[in-house]
Amino acid sequence: MRESLFEKLKKKELSFILELRKVYNLLHQAFTDTYSYYSRAFKCSSYNVYFEDFDDALLDLIEIDKDYYLESTSDFGYLIEHIIYIQANLTLDSFLDYLEFFRTLLEYKSHDFDTNAKQIAQIIFNDCDKIGYSFVFDENTKTYRVMLKNPEAEAVAIHQKASVKDKIYRYLMIRNGKIDEKRECLKSLADDVELLCDKYDVKDFNKVKEFIQCIRHTKDDKNLQKKFPFYYKNEEKWLDNSFKMMIGTLAYKDVKDIVKEIKELQNNTGGE
Repeated sequence: MRESLFEKLKKKELSFILELRKVYNLLHQAFTDTYSYYSRAFKCSSYNVYFEDFDDALLDLIEIDKDYYLESTSDFGYLIEHIIYIQANLTLDSFLDYLEFFRTLLEYKSHDFDTNAKQIAQIIFNDCDKIGYSFVFDENTKTYRVMLKNPEAEAVAIHQKASVKDKIYRYLMIRNGKIDEKRECLKSLADDVELLCDKYDVKDFNKVKEFIQCIRHTKDDKNLQKKFPFYYKNEEKWLDNSFKMMIGTLAYKDVKDIVKEIKELQNNTGGE
């Protein structure tokens, strides 16, 4: 079972509840009719496709039981205060969803809210950064997503074709515990990696190709279970390790291309 947010807080020494309160306080100082503003922003956002209204979206994303929320209230601050006091209901996933939700709504800010929106956006950005995530705009859903920061993977992604870049970013967006999603994403990325493995004569690439079969095939494959028992005992760890191997394989292409360019330049200039 995944640890609750508050179990994680003991390790990270960072109170997300205090961060929620910080955003809430700034909202009320910055805009007297916060609830109405976000309701309007919600109607203009892409979230309007998935939820009936602002209340339903927020309650669903932060996993708060609607019984805790008074339907008669028109005070957004009441809901935030309620979240603060029923801490056991808030998970790390729901906190990240909360950050994504408000970061996206801030894109639909009105002119009179512009300055304050920048302050709020910076607080949300800092919250993300503290726990090792960054924001990326998802062109498909027109929403901001939180993505696990991984400098190596992001550096490699920059030089890849769009389809490969999307797969790398998609993997970094998957939350811990979502093993099926990680496996499916890596299956797709493996198609591109295997082409490179076949192209270059590198001994370690043979092991990468071999290990990819664990990702492609189910636990019904007795031969793979016997050959790689550690994979099936801790699948998420080895999916993440497989992602690292794939990133390394993709990076190798850049090294080969650069070395090739160096050799060509040396041959054309006599080594000058």
